[in-house]
Amino acid sequence: MPPNTSAPYLSHGHDPWLVMLSVAMAVLTAYAALELAWRIVGARGRERYLWLASSAVALGAGAWSAHFIGMSALQLPVPVRYDVLTALAALLPVVAGAALAFWLSGRARAEVRPWQIGLAGSVLGGAIAGMYFIGMAALRLRATFSYDPAWLAFAFVVATVTSSFALWLHVGLRAAATSARQLGKIAGALALGGAIAGLHYAGMRAAKFLPTTDYLPNPIGLVDIDVLGSAAIIVGVLTVITTGLTVLVFNQQLLSQLSFTRKFLLVSALFITPLLVVIGVFSFELYDRIDKYGYRELYGVRYVTPLQSLLVNLQLHQEALAEYAAGRLTEQQLLDVRSAVDADLATLAELDRRYGTILQTNTWLSSLRYKWSGLQSQTLRFSPQAARLRHIESATNVRELIAYIGDSSFLSLDPDLDSHNLMRATLIHLPDNQMLLNRSAQMFLATLHGELVTPEERAQLSAALTLLRANLDALEAELEVAYRNHPDGFIEPNLAPEFAAYRQVLTEYLDFLKFQLNLTKPTVSLSDARRLIGEARAANQRFYAVVSENLAASIQGRIDRLTFRLASLVGFSLFTGALALAFGQAVFRVILRPLRALTDATQALAGGDLSVRVNVVGSDEISTLALAFNDMARRLQLSQTELAERNRALATSAEVSRRLSTLLDEKQLVREVVEQLQLAFGYYHVHIYLFDEQRENLIMAGGTGPVGAALLERGHKLPRGKGLVGRAAETNAPVIVPNTTLDPGWLPNPLLPDTKAEVAVPIALGNEVLGVLDVQQNMVNGLSAADAEMLQAIANQVALALRNARSYARAQRTAEREALVNSINRKIQSAASLESVLDIAARELGLALRARTAVAELNLRPAMERSTTIATADERRPSARAKLEISRANPVSTGFIDAETNGRSHS
Repeated sequence: MPPNTSAPYLSHGHDPWLVMLSVAMAVLTAYAALELAWRIVGARGRERYLWLASSAVALGAGAWSAHFIGMSALQLPVPVRYDVLTALAALLPVVAGAALAFWLSGRARAEVRPWQIGLAGSVLGGAIAGMYFIGMAALRLRATFSYDPAWLAFAFVVATVTSSFALWLHVGLRAAATSARQLGKIAGALALGGAIAGLHYAGMRAAKFLPTTDYLPNPIGLVDIDVLGSAAIIVGVLTVITTGLTVLVFNQQLLSQLSFTRKFLLVSALFITPLLVVIGVFSFELYDRIDKYGYRELYGVRYVTPLQSLLVNLQLHQEALAEYAAGRLTEQQLLDVRSAVDADLATLAELDRRYGTILQTNTWLSSLRYKWSGLQSQTLRFSPQAARLRHIESATNVRELIAYIGDSSFLSLDPDLDSHNLMRATLIHLPDNQMLLNRSAQMFLATLHGELVTPEERAQLSAALTLLRANLDALEAELEVAYRNHPDGFIEPNLAPEFAAYRQVLTEYLDFLKFQLNLTKPTVSLSDARRLIGEARAANQRFYAVVSENLAASIQGRIDRLTFRLASLVGFSLFTGALALAFGQAVFRVILRPLRALTDATQALAGGDLSVRVNVVGSDEISTLALAFNDMARRLQLSQTELAERNRALATSAEVSRRLSTLLDEKQLVREVVEQLQLAFGYYHVHIYLFDEQRENLIMAGGTGPVGAALLERGHKLPRGKGLVGRAAETNAPVIVPNTTLDPGWLPNPLLPDTKAEVAVPIALGNEVLGVLDVQQNMVNGLSAADAEMLQAIANQVALALRNARSYARAQRTAEREALVNSINRKIQSAASLESVLDIAARELGLALRARTAVAELNLRPAMERSTTIATADERRPSARAKLEISRANPVSTGFIDAETNGRSHS
């Protein structure tokens, strides 16, 4: 915005960078507020009010931040401060207005009427305007301000229209597609941010600052605009960051779509951004300090130095003009003095071209040049008194310009004791001394020229001399303070000798004039008086030049120190930021490495590799997760192993069932079962025990390997109820011993020394136990309940097979017996005599029974009793005796056949 140069108001402009920052802050915080307000529609109950409050606070904080950043961009030629409480109060109307506006528009699209949007926009525009006026009311400066009504009305219209447009987009695009909604949010943020920034800068265009001299702000409760501007930047950035965090927390879908690397970068950005903002604020303050209390002060010193020379030359021109009018000075001498003034003005014009915009001195210098031009052209027409007044007016303007530059260049606010005191010498004491020297010299020369000096003028001259001496004392005291506080220490050796010479010259001048004032008539000649006055003026100018040079050097030293500090801060911040980012990346890689290993292991596990495990180092959350994964993988592998074992058991069981269904021989059946079990499961030893006929002992019927053959050969048996086998037979339930050394009832077998676990399952049909299937393993916990369950299923099938085999054996014996009987009957029926019958019976029975003796005996009754015994021997067999006895009443009473085989009798 160009400076407002309307006289007599203060000219003011804006820093373009801060203007852009304020606009950007307004747009960003408007977007943040609209993003929060978007969630009001779908919320219910307390949640709705929370979203409403958060969106209103976000917009209020953003508008407040943008306003005071814009105010820190304001460039006025006077110091500016703010009342803290009033500045904070500016936040209230915009928060309240935003809450009401979002409440009116925060419903479904069909429920919001156009007039409600217009009302909400008007409320929001009025709230922004209220914040602006309260913020302006917090200003404390040496000026009063008023507003141009036309620009003020325009500012309100802009704020209302753009706010309504933003709310219209906010409501109208709720049902649109995602991309359209996003574009609508951006457009709404631009419109609402434009309302905030537009009202502010239109309001600043309407503002007019009228300088005053009688108002000095009370420093209590006030802060500098730089402090408030820095706070505004921090508030704005924190508002944007807090809103971003809130949106991320409540938008899990968006967060879940980011990779770990992007999440890390996002979290890093969220943590680094406030630090960068703080560092940026500090850097900005340093830069602003360098600008205000460095370069601007340096420009001010460079500007006031020729102004001091102009002040002296204007006074010399006044004297020269008086001397020329009295005929004591030639025209050429007068022109020489004018040339000195012209040279000073030319120097100031060059400086004004370079620094006039910064120091805002353009109108001042134009006024001085204009007055000097009029003074030159009309000099001879003025009366001596008028010319004197014109010169005094010009000198006064120069003195005021020096004071003005003290404000616009921040020299008057110099913060350091050394340069501050040098500034006072440059801006106050030495110019005042120059004015006092000029006044006292003119009055004393007038007495020497014989002009009448009134008692009042004599008193004024005496007061001027007293004030000049007081200025010397004050200047000496302030220089002492500057000597003690200067960081580089070059001021004292540069200024102390110069001040001593300067004080000596002015003391001689003061003593001389004081002495002459006490005389009735001055005794000094005019030439001596001129020489003494000239020496005093030259000493003042010389010392002014030395002070201004040292002040400039001191300010340049401050610039160098602050620039080095700024470069160090920026460099250190960049270095530590890069180092922190690199270290964070390294730490993140360390954190991510087990996560990636866990991810790879999970994918491998999903691909079927159940043996995969994650290397666990430490006890953090990831290590805990890795332990859980390893345990899950182990359990899954164990489950799969158990499933494989179960499947193999089922397959073995099916195979055993298939084989058992074809076996009808008991011995072959037992041998097949133990061999199949050991072959399928790799058991240490497998054997089967069967009850004897008396069911007192369990006799080993089959076993695996040489040990099984040895035990079978020696007829190994166990008493009922003894050991694991006996216990299983007694209880008709499986007996499992995972560790045989811990079971007191376990019976060791010397032939099986490596047995560490054993399972005995009954071979039973219902409650009838036929025997026991016993399995031993050479590992502790090598047998489990799953083994017992599988073995029990096989034992049940063995029981059925044994029953079938025994039934088949009984049926086979019965069939053989019946076939034998039928064969004997056929042979007997074919016999021709009783002796043949007996012979056939004895012989056939002996052969069938493999008897050593077969006897056939008949008893015939009642007529006679006769017994016939026929013994026969077979050539292929041992001798056999058959006995047939038939007892028959009519005709045969009784009869039987008896056969003996190996001491056993068969009847």
